[in-house]
Order: sequence, then structure tokens, then C-alpha cells
Amino acid sequence: MTNDQRLRNIDFLRAFSILIVMFYHFRPFEGGELFRYGHYGVLLFFMISGYCIQYSIESSSGPLQFLIKRWVRLLPALLVVSLVIFFLKSMGSSYNLKDHYQFSLSDLFGMILNLPFIEIPRLVYFFVTGQSWSYAVPDSAFWSLFIEFQFYFIQALLMLFPRRRAIIWQTITLIILTLMQIYQIRRFNLIYDVGYFYPYFIIGIASALKKSNEKWILILGSISSIAVILYANIFNDSIPFYFGPSIFVCLLFFLGIKFAQFFSQWGGWLQTVGIVSYPLYLIHQHIGQKFLNFLNHYSNPSVFKVLFVVFVLFCFAWLVNRYIENPIQKWIKGRIR
Repeated sequence: MTNDQRLRNIDFLRAFSILIVMFYHFRPFEGGELFRYGHYGVLLFFMISGYCIQYSIESSSGPLQFLIKRWVRLLPALLVVSLVIFFLKSMGSSYNLKDHYQFSLSDLFGMILNLPFIEIPRLVYFFVTGQSWSYAVPDSAFWSLFIEFQFYFIQALLMLFPRRRAIIWQTITLIILTLMQIYQIRRFNLIYDVGYFYPYFIIGIASALKKSNEKWILILGSISSIAVILYANIFNDSIPFYFGPSIFVCLLFFLGIKFAQFFSQWGGWLQTVGIVSYPLYLIHQHIGQKFLNFLNHYSNPSVFKVLFVVFVLFCFAWLVNRYIENPIQKWIKGRIR
């Protein structure tokens, strides 16, 4: 598989993930129940992230460079989209937007300072002052960013160990995080949240490994971890995932990685959706739902309105990617090499 084919695969998987997640959040239309399992697209995002992170680890000289590359990748769009949401909230009382968020500039400051550093500044602030530091996020979809950054820090820490033993460190970490989930060990809350989703990241990492024996060790270990964690949380209503659909999503991921040439026939537009999937994910949920409700106020819900909202949000995400993400990433990367 060439590098271009690999990237094309990832873009199409991202496009599939963001579209089913969006349709899941925009379900109140005829036939919308078709996407009632669309939230499993987030698991697909985590596997894609693990797959890409393996290549980022291999091309990084050390943990700090790895983390800087991750921050450069995520923070520009995060800041811009959050400011756009703040602006819409400030003017949204006329369009029934304001009630959907409680988000201010002070929240933005708290989020940008704490989110990339997995809440460590907030914990230090509490230790020094004895006071809590709470902040809101602009959209409930941002929950997955907390998981992503925790995953990045774990990978950065594992890079401190000899890389030739990476399979061992990943396996040990997978076992530890699985046990923490089974026994609800929240004492180490800096990494607890990622434990539930860590097996999906590891499936992505395993798919990027070159040695077949290492692939299957991590894949089988991850599937076993998924089964054990889901069984341990089977009576927890806050856990929205189940074993069968989770494994189905894993199979979709493997097929997407395996059959590169098949995806190349689908056209460039779908690949473009995958390229802009990150800012599209950030903006889609609350803004998209409110925009759709605004349109539905004048006539009955329909799939055409959903498609129109998706198209408008896609245009916004394309602008963010073209004029914010790409220029900033190129400028910063040129100075950290």
C-alpha cells in the first residue's frame, strides 16, 4: 500500500465516521432511525487516531516533538471553532441558540489551557489555592477531545521506554487501563477516562504495525479488553456502546484499511469530507441542531433539510481547514523541524 493510498483510506474512513455521527445527531426526520447507532462512528475515529498516531510516533524524535505535533494539529481549529460558537451564542438569543450553551471567554481560556494538558493546570491551581477551577466547553461533542489528549500523553510517556519493546509497553498499558475500568479505579483520574476507549486506539496502532505477530497480539488483546470492559459496565446506563456493534465497527475499520483501491473510485468529494472532518466534528452538534430546528420551525422535518445543514457546516469546515488549519500547521511545522 502506498502512502497516498493509506491517506486516502484514512480520509474515506473519516468521512464515513463524521457523516454517520452527524446523521445520528440530526435524527428527527423521516427515516432517521437508520442512524440510531451513528454514535459508534466515534469509536471509528479513535481507531483512525491510533492508526495515524503510530506513524507520528515513528517520525518523532521524542515525546516533546510528538506532543507539539499533536497540539499543532488540533489547537488552531479548536480555538477558531470555539470562538465562532461563542460569537453565535452571544448573538443567538434571537435564534434560540443561547439556551443551548453556557460558554464564555473565561471558559475558552480555561479550556485551551487545561484540555491539551489533561487538566494538570486545574489540579495544580486547586493544590495551590484550595479552590476549584471549573469551565464549560462550547459543545458536548468536545468530550472526545479529552479522550484524545489523554491518549496522546500516554503515548508520549511510552516513548520514554525503549521503542524496540513498544509492543510490551502497549500491552501492559492496555491491561492496566482495562483493570482500572473493571474496578472503577478513579484515583488516577488523569488517564481514567481514556481507559474505556483505549482498546480502540490500540486496534488502530496494531493496524499500522509492520510485524504480523505484533498486530495480532494487540488486536486480540484489544478485542478481549473491549469484551471485558463492556461486560463489566453492562448495567451502567451511561455507557452507550455494546460488544456486537463495536466489533462490527472494528471490522469496518479493517476493511477500510485493507481495500485502498476500492475507496479511490468513490470520488474526491468524499475524501474532502474526510480531510475537513475535524472542524466539521467540532462545529456540528449544537450549531447544527439549532440550525435544523430553526429550519424545521417553518415546515416539517425532512432529510433534505438535514442534507442542507450538513452542506452548510461542511462549507464552514472547509474554510477553517483551508485558511486556518493548513497555513498555521505549515508555519509552525516549518519551525519545529
